[in-house]
Amino acid sequence: CKTPYSCNLELGGKCPVIVDPTVDLEVTARRIIAGKWGCNNGQACISPDYIITLESFAPKLIDALRVTLEKFFGKGPFQSADLSRIVNFSHFAR
Repeated sequence: CKTPYSCNLELGGKCPVIVDPTVDLEVTARRIIAGKWGCNNGQACISPDYIITLESFAPKLIDALRVTLEKFFGKGPFQSADLSRIVNFSHFAR
């Protein structure tokens, strides 16, 4: 490199999850849920923000995500000790 540059790239944020219809639904749903809510309640820069999949496959994926969310946090997630919380009100308000 003729010209050395000092730079730092922050590539986190608005992270997509691309889901192919041939995946193992249970494993995929578990990984998406853990990635979104298992690490600082989605406040990490690598937390999934949206999912891209085929329209015909989306209902199956949504059902699997619902089942997995209930397994992780129960029917009343706000009472779950396993659901991480927003750090403070100013973070919540953002």
